[in-house]
Amino acid sequence: MFSSQGPSRAGSRRPGQQPQRQAAGAGAGGSRLPSVAVQTPPRTPRTNNLPLQVASPFSGQNVSRYHTPVSTPMQPLRMQHYGGGAAGLSSTRQQQPRDFTATTTGMGEMEVDARSEFSYSQAGAEGAKVATKQYANRPELSVALSAQLPRELQKVLATCDFQAEAYAGGIDHETGFGYVVSPSTCFAWNATTTHSLYPTCYIFPMPPATSTLGNLLTPFASFVPYGTTREPGLIVASGTGELRFWDSVDTGLAGAENYTGTQLDLVTDEYLTGLYRYENLIHIALTSNGRLFRVTITTHNGKSQLVATLFGGGGTSMFYRATTALLPFLGAQASMPGSSEVALALAFGQKRGRPGKDVWVLTQNQLQKWSVHVDSWEQLEQQVDVRQLIGSHLEQAVDIPGGMQRAARTQDFELLDVGVRSDGQILVLFSYSSATSTGFSSGSNAYTYCIARIGVKDPSRPTVLARDILVSDMNRDSRPATAPKMLLVDGGAAVLVQFGGAVVVASLGASFRQTLTLKSQWNRTLGFGLTKTDSQARLSEISAIIAANGVVTIKIDHEKIEDFHADTPTNQLKATFEQAIFYGAREEARSVLLPSILDQRLQLSKRMELLRALILFINENGVGGHLSTSGKKLLSDGAEKIFMALTIWQHVNNNPESRTVLENAVFNFIQRSGKAFGDDPVRLFFRTKVDEFQVLFRELYELVQPSTSGSRRQQRSYLQDVNRIIIIAFDSMLKHREETHALYGIPADDRRASQWTNGQTIVDIVSNLFDATSSLLTEQTKDNHASGQKPDRTVLVLELQDQLKHLAEMTFWVFNERIAHLQSLANDTGDDRELHGLRERFTNVRKQIAQSLVTHHLSSIAFGLAQKYTDFRLLAHLCNDSQALQTLDGSATADEISEAYITQYQDKFAFELYQWYTDNGQLQKLLAQDQVHPELLHRYLELHPNPRVSWLHYLSAKDLPGAANALVATAQEDRRVVSKKVEFALAKLCNLAQASASDERTSPAFEAAALVCTKELETISTYEELRHEFLSIVEHFSGAEANRVDQPEVIALANPRLREGTAIRSHFKNITRQILQGKTLDFEDLIDVLTLKPQDEQLINGFWDAIAALNKSKVRYCVYDSFERSLIGSFTLEQHALQAGRVKSALSTIWRRLLLNVDWRTVRPGQGMYDSDVSTALRGTIVFQLMHEMMDRPDCKHAWLRPQDALLIPTMSEISARFPQFSDAQAQALAQDYLEEQENLQMAIDTLGLEELYDATYREAQLASSEGR
Repeated sequence: MFSSQGPSRAGSRRPGQQPQRQAAGAGAGGSRLPSVAVQTPPRTPRTNNLPLQVASPFSGQNVSRYHTPVSTPMQPLRMQHYGGGAAGLSSTRQQQPRDFTATTTGMGEMEVDARSEFSYSQAGAEGAKVATKQYANRPELSVALSAQLPRELQKVLATCDFQAEAYAGGIDHETGFGYVVSPSTCFAWNATTTHSLYPTCYIFPMPPATSTLGNLLTPFASFVPYGTTREPGLIVASGTGELRFWDSVDTGLAGAENYTGTQLDLVTDEYLTGLYRYENLIHIALTSNGRLFRVTITTHNGKSQLVATLFGGGGTSMFYRATTALLPFLGAQASMPGSSEVALALAFGQKRGRPGKDVWVLTQNQLQKWSVHVDSWEQLEQQVDVRQLIGSHLEQAVDIPGGMQRAARTQDFELLDVGVRSDGQILVLFSYSSATSTGFSSGSNAYTYCIARIGVKDPSRPTVLARDILVSDMNRDSRPATAPKMLLVDGGAAVLVQFGGAVVVASLGASFRQTLTLKSQWNRTLGFGLTKTDSQARLSEISAIIAANGVVTIKIDHEKIEDFHADTPTNQLKATFEQAIFYGAREEARSVLLPSILDQRLQLSKRMELLRALILFINENGVGGHLSTSGKKLLSDGAEKIFMALTIWQHVNNNPESRTVLENAVFNFIQRSGKAFGDDPVRLFFRTKVDEFQVLFRELYELVQPSTSGSRRQQRSYLQDVNRIIIIAFDSMLKHREETHALYGIPADDRRASQWTNGQTIVDIVSNLFDATSSLLTEQTKDNHASGQKPDRTVLVLELQDQLKHLAEMTFWVFNERIAHLQSLANDTGDDRELHGLRERFTNVRKQIAQSLVTHHLSSIAFGLAQKYTDFRLLAHLCNDSQALQTLDGSATADEISEAYITQYQDKFAFELYQWYTDNGQLQKLLAQDQVHPELLHRYLELHPNPRVSWLHYLSAKDLPGAANALVATAQEDRRVVSKKVEFALAKLCNLAQASASDERTSPAFEAAALVCTKELETISTYEELRHEFLSIVEHFSGAEANRVDQPEVIALANPRLREGTAIRSHFKNITRQILQGKTLDFEDLIDVLTLKPQDEQLINGFWDAIAALNKSKVRYCVYDSFERSLIGSFTLEQHALQAGRVKSALSTIWRRLLLNVDWRTVRPGQGMYDSDVSTALRGTIVFQLMHEMMDRPDCKHAWLRPQDALLIPTMSEISARFPQFSDAQAQALAQDYLEEQENLQMAIDTLGLEELYDATYREAQLASSEGR
């Protein structure tokens, strides 16, 4: 019948569209707090989490005053239903999706918050599916989220500026692919893969913009189908006429660098206005000068080419001139194609008998019919002055005012899009200005959008058969690429029209109209496509791309649409009900809803009665369950604020001293808002601005700031009055929620909506008021003490104490509400940075508040708050605070109170108490719990390992393996030689005692544990010997020199091989200083100090100890379960085991320095030396002694190195890993010293024959070993 223009039509725009100013919006527009005691059980305050928002009667948008909502992938949609009601009337109601199951007639506006109750269900790494979120579900039509956009596209759309760049898109019904194109990039993906959460994205570069309007001109794209055997191709076009073609979208995964391109032959200031697919390999391009180009994809020598030709050969061919000469006789205009009129849109008609079909082109004034042949042949057959035709129809319309009739011939009357029905009728989408309309026009930017059905069966007499109004008083979208676009469904019996911020579905000739409007002005529709059609069942599916949401599927049942009747009694009742509910939301209607009442208390009470009657009426009629949670919160929020206003008004009427601060706060609010409130601003504020009470709280808080409250006395008075009002407001708020939460049916744990009580502003206000009140109370107590009065018994102090108590409770409450709200947002967005920061702040604030309460003799409140909010860490602190216990009623001791809480809360409190003991060094109290709660203490130590304490606990429990393990773990962390020795010795004793008791002296587990302790104690002996040796060197140093240099320097001077100024010498002095201080080293440093210290050529203790240290690093020891005493695992002594490369470097260092420590020139065979002399000389070296000691030692099997192997030195990466504190220069200097050692050893190998001397020494060691056996 006609091919879908989904993918290509989505790129059309309103040519010549000039940037317009956005129309100004219609407007931004439990029990009482308990007095808790020590034994008060924890209780979570009820909350409705109502958003801090002001509803606009026109746009339906909600604008947060103080809190910017966290952006989520889903943005809310607003649903409008049009039928027999008055045009333009709208309201702001939020409902759940099932609200759309009922047929609607009025202009009532229904909203669905897409953020609420939306989640993804994930089944493993693969097979994750997008959860379906329904926005509407009616018999005639349903709207649901069907798929996510590609992740790459989401990131771009989240930060793009729709005001400055043209974005367009569409979904191709034949290939199943979708695209979104901008002036710089085209994103394509398979839109049918709904099983994938994020589909694969193919990215293509667009031709660069060559003019200043490049970013505002709409780009275009279209897919080239090849059937089901391969992926489609892609053709894109910039607004300036440059085209690019990719043979397959797969190239978009690899940069899309290879493409075929061409440039349309455009004249100056001419630009592209459309790209439409005629056949698989043929596209038609429209221009702003009304010209049409045929773009054909051909193949030459195996390569694709783009060939662009002007329709009709540019008017030069003989056939073209002959056919256009006949146009007057066919009823068409004689004007030539390619006039200066902008070509707006194109639609395909029915196919002819020959291989071709009709093409209808809409320009600014004309409607042209072209006969297009697939073989490069076009003919203009008919041309209609459609502007004059529709204008004449509007002038004769009886439902349009005279001013609107005249607008038909002005620039406000605009043709937009064209389509062809299955019966041959032409549909033209057009608009005219509603500025002169009576009724509900919202301004000069409001337009009425209609569809004209034009009959063209008689070419000489085209006629407007009917006009269907789609929507009235819709503001024109000034953003680029947002011109309305039309899609025909069910053969044209119904249409879908896409606007920049809305989608309209309408049945032509019937009363069904439905508009889906995006609530956020930052969101927009990008394109659509007809994805499924069932002609027998008359069902259609249309997929639309929404920037902030994803792919939304609209399902239409055409039979039910035709059966829709707007005037049914149910629909009339519903329309009346909607208007009655929401009419009061408009300020201009309040005088009708609530007549002027001089008694403000009575007026507020009347409003409370009406709101209560409203929710009762909703519940009694069984529609409460159909309201969304956000809609219920909106109703509850309004009632709550009116109740607060009523309570505050009664307070200031009964307490004249509080009127001054209230009047000043209202006056400051008026000044900031720039509005006139007449002679009685306070009364008018309570009458018309109750929904802005949170702003009043901020103004009240500003009054008590030192810079605004005048004298100290006035500041004190203002603070008391402000506290009274704030406390009364909170008290009434909690009372209202306690009494009405069941009435409104709001879950107590739903904190998704941004509510005025969980915003950051109210948190700051309440916490700062607490701080100010605490400071004032401290000053007043000091003043009373100085004047000889009882510091804490005056009326002022007693009132401030009472206010401080309430403010403390309020601060805890608002923090808790804010944290719960941020937690719900973090669950949706995954961003918990603000949540983490607020939790840390609340932890500090709780302790500060508790300390302040204790200072002001309100310890019972501090204890009660800690219990109520289950802050057991704070409770443990209070139990050990002597001042808190002194001011607490009763004479219970800290241990008695702690014991009571342990009995009540078990692990929750006990573990925090034990942690407090640990953090504050009260280990004696911690270990005393072994006598009272041994099982609790054992579980605590299992969950919070603390070997320094747990070994004593295990000893007390006679768990010797557990004590041994804890002692070994403690010794490992200990760097002090003395304590380390004691700990390993005790661990060894525990192992011996356990082995004796269980007769396990020969078990592998005992032997391994004993070996660990023995090896460690041997290493500790090495440290002790080193320290003794170093102190001896210092003692024998000359007194004058000893006074001039420090001890490490003295030791370094004793080794002539450590030259002055080298990095290795500096390193040696650092580790020597730690030895002298009685500290341990990691074994790489230990190897350095053992191999660099002054060596006795006849003693090998340094190098032998170095080999032993290296071997010890590989020893593993056993770990026993403290109850079962069974072997459950093992681990290395070194917590950070060396990498293999560093182990080799350490072994190489030992042998390199060992070999360099011998003067090999004295042992080389020389003149007068016999074999016996050489043997004696070799046996006199420390190399021989070390080899002899290592001979036949299994633990030294892998510790042998030849001179050539000892040339290995640490790499720069190994040096940097070992010394992360070193600068690059320091690391380079140390590497240079290692290199010098390497060069010296290499020289000995080359010049002294060190390899042969090594072999000779080894043979001597073997001989000596055999002689000893």
